[in-house]
Amino acid sequence: MDIDWDEPDILTAMDSWTNEINEFAMQQVGKNEVRYRDPVIRNWLNLVRPDITKIGCAEITCVENGLNKYRAYCLVDKAPFKLGDVVYEAGNGGCKYGDSCPAGFKCDRLGLCKEIPKPKP
Repeated sequence: MDIDWDEPDILTAMDSWTNEINEFAMQQVGKNEVRYRDPVIRNWLNLVRPDITKIGCAEITCVENGLNKYRAYCLVDKAPFKLGDVVYEAGNGGCKYGDSCPAGFKCDRLGLCKEIPKPKP
């Protein structure tokens, strides 16, 4: 993100990214899955996708051509969506207790995948 703001902060940048879904509708909603088809919501999709477990962000302010610039960048632990990728599949929501989570995670009683604590040496 590269925007001229008077008082920049990372939360404003993330709010801008996550508001993409309010401006643009999902286009490829099928009976059993939703596929990535529209680059205008790519930031939103990559920040809220169900399979990320880690996120890291950086920010910087600088002056460019006499303008105050704010730049923010976030990375997640999954590759960005490519056109045609499945965003999510239809289901009853959440994981099923004890399964349905990525390696190193387990489903808790609320239907959320939680990282399995590593044993202390």
